[in-house]
Amino acid sequence: MTPFNLDIPAFRSARSAQPFRPYDVIYDVDRWLPATAAEAETTMTEGWTFKSLPPVPLATPIAWDEVCRDNRSQHLFLHSWKFLGAVLAVYDRTRDPGCLDFAERIALDWVRQYPSPDTPSPFAWYDLAVGSRAFRLAYIIDAAARDPRFADEAIAQLIASVPIHAEVLANDALFAKHSNHGVYVAASQLAMARRLADLPGMDAARDQALDRLSTMLHAQFTDEGMHREHSPEYHWTIWETFNSLIRTGALVSTEIETLNHRIQESLAWLALPNGSLATFGDTPYHPAVPVDPQAVTNPALKYVVTGGREGNPPPETVRGFPLAGYFVARDRWPAGSTDIDCSYLAQTCAFHSRVHKQADDLAFVWYDRGHELLVDVGRYGYLGKTAPDSELRKQGFWYADPHRIYVESTRAHNTVEIDDRSHERAGVIPYGSALRRWGEAAGICYAESEVTHRGSIRHTRLLLFKPRSWLIVCDWLNDEAGAPHRFTQRFHFAPELELSDRAGSLEIDVPDLADRLYVSSLLPAQPVAPVKGQREPDLLGWISRQDFTVEPCWTAAFSADQTPAHAFATLLAFGKDRPDVHCAEATSRGRSAEMRVVWRQDALTHHLTVERPESEPLSLGYQTDHLHCAGVLT
Repeated sequence: MTPFNLDIPAFRSARSAQPFRPYDVIYDVDRWLPATAAEAETTMTEGWTFKSLPPVPLATPIAWDEVCRDNRSQHLFLHSWKFLGAVLAVYDRTRDPGCLDFAERIALDWVRQYPSPDTPSPFAWYDLAVGSRAFRLAYIIDAAARDPRFADEAIAQLIASVPIHAEVLANDALFAKHSNHGVYVAASQLAMARRLADLPGMDAARDQALDRLSTMLHAQFTDEGMHREHSPEYHWTIWETFNSLIRTGALVSTEIETLNHRIQESLAWLALPNGSLATFGDTPYHPAVPVDPQAVTNPALKYVVTGGREGNPPPETVRGFPLAGYFVARDRWPAGSTDIDCSYLAQTCAFHSRVHKQADDLAFVWYDRGHELLVDVGRYGYLGKTAPDSELRKQGFWYADPHRIYVESTRAHNTVEIDDRSHERAGVIPYGSALRRWGEAAGICYAESEVTHRGSIRHTRLLLFKPRSWLIVCDWLNDEAGAPHRFTQRFHFAPELELSDRAGSLEIDVPDLADRLYVSSLLPAQPVAPVKGQREPDLLGWISRQDFTVEPCWTAAFSADQTPAHAFATLLAFGKDRPDVHCAEATSRGRSAEMRVVWRQDALTHHLTVERPESEPLSLGYQTDHLHCAGVLT
């Protein structure tokens, strides 16, 4: 008996009479690129290479739950048939029969070993695996049904898995509508339903998928167009999936088009002058924004991904995203792909859910004068699994690999650590966006943000940024319960930079620059000895620019111990000489604060005053020996 009591010869005849719908691009690996053909050939002849791990042989039968069991991500993506993305993309473009033979053999092997969701397996019927596999299964069925080289029995076995996949996809109890998993499940459900529309139940699957996608598009992206999963990587990948559905006509509405325009423009703001994505949250290092220019309709994103050859940058250089909790400041937009000598400061200050949320509240990255200066740690990868009743799980750590624990921890980010512990992410109510005030005045960009930790510890951060010149990082911390704490303000420098500690004064050598970057604490604080590549007693001073690898980088810090309240102000300034701080003071009255700083560097005296009232506009005054300017910040 075939599924649906289907007449396989009649099904195949009907397939051949219909136009062959192009392969669905739901993931980046499904997109045709110059390197796709070589990747597909390597996969078919040598095996599947995931990240930097050894190749996985793909001769059938495959021991699906054995060959990758030591790496959760690799194990999941094996069951997702991620390795078939390039193979099917090549077949779609060239009709190379060898590609279809390989894909059909893999698919048959899998459906024979996993005929039911009751078949024991940690990932065979995991939501993301089903959502990644279903649209590829549908494409293989569609292509093989048109090819007389394949037997009816093989087509019937593949089709038998369709209603099983459809049932799992339709189950709302397994549908993670709050995360990227739900997007991929619904997108795959829609792609399968559209391709196999003549099979029973596909109309209902299509309608359910369309409703889910429309709901999630507005739930996962703010009206500003920013994604809520704390990671530019997921902003890009989820947008790419939605955009593919929009381009193929699967999602059509004026409202969706408008939001799509905003999503693309927001992504442009998350690109550094050198073209890489800001590595907030679970974002790996990309040497360039990994977006197909042909898929872009927004002029700002088009400008970024083409290196200025097409499109136009936004007119402003400072923007806050108060719904999402991002702040970005530039001195200018690059004039082309080689114009990297620009300034860029970006801050993440949001907690929307536990999904891809690292303990990085109010952290930031800084790029200036053609170099990454202060960096975020990256993703590393998802390895191991913490026990449900473990202390790590209670703190919000889902993965047990020590390097993964480190990149998630507060101490790995440019923010303030409290009592040598990571900020809480489990068992707490997400606060949404922490961005309060931002803008530009007197040539100085600024962002103010505020969060409360452990119910009573208020942390207010003010970033003051003069592009190409200096950055001041101000932190006010106060436990309203009066308990003493150890507060540690941490900074992490790009691995290309060298750091010298000269009697508590930090000097950073930046390649190809005559000026140095000097780091000075303006207010009383205890310097913490800089470290690079520390493994004992704890990991510290590492960055991950490639999954499952780390490289050492310098990290420095200032601390205050056994106090319920403290104010940090740290100056990072370019110059030939070390800054000489003449005056620095900060006062706080409840939620209001004032600060006055005077320092001299390279024969120029800087006078900076800040008034930070609770409910009125923040005001700033800035004066130098040669320039005087003042403004009111709203």
